[in-house]
Amino acid sequence: MASTKDIPLSGYLSDDLASIKLEHHRVMRRVLQLWAGKRLILTVGVFRRRRTEAQNRYMWGYLVPAVKGWMEDKDGRSYSKDAVYVYLRKLCGHEIVIEMIRGEEVITQKGKRFSQMTTVEFNKAVEHLQHHFGKKGLYLDDPTEDNMLPDFLQARIERTKQRHGEEDE
Repeated sequence: MASTKDIPLSGYLSDDLASIKLEHHRVMRRVLQLWAGKRLILTVGVFRRRRTEAQNRYMWGYLVPAVKGWMEDKDGRSYSKDAVYVYLRKLCGHEIVIEMIRGEEVITQKGKRFSQMTTVEFNKAVEHLQHHFGKKGLYLDDPTEDNMLPDFLQARIERTKQRHGEEDE
């Protein structure tokens, strides 16, 4: 029985418009064999690199919490995740703008949000942030690595447990 799940494919349209050469065709062959002889619906668009779900997890599950925890340890005060996110965008050159809308001040930022960046743009922004924070003593892992809790966050968890009398299991 053929799979009913849609499978995104990428490839190149031939110059004569008669065929599409699939990328990773050897890997896809096994899956596509299930559909041999079936009528298919193809939706075609120009390939654009977009930030992946893994990059989103890196941003909100690792980068923002790592920078937030480090800044809170250094500054002795608490920050919201949203404030840290805006700070990271500012460090990447995005201008903060105060606009008047119907008599009210509204704060916005110019430039792409991290979620609107291509994978290349996102990785360049991460490299910029790694360089910036590295000079200050915070070393951030690459998005491709298994992003475990940074040592300072793990130490902070341990200190909190000790203060509350909890023991490691």
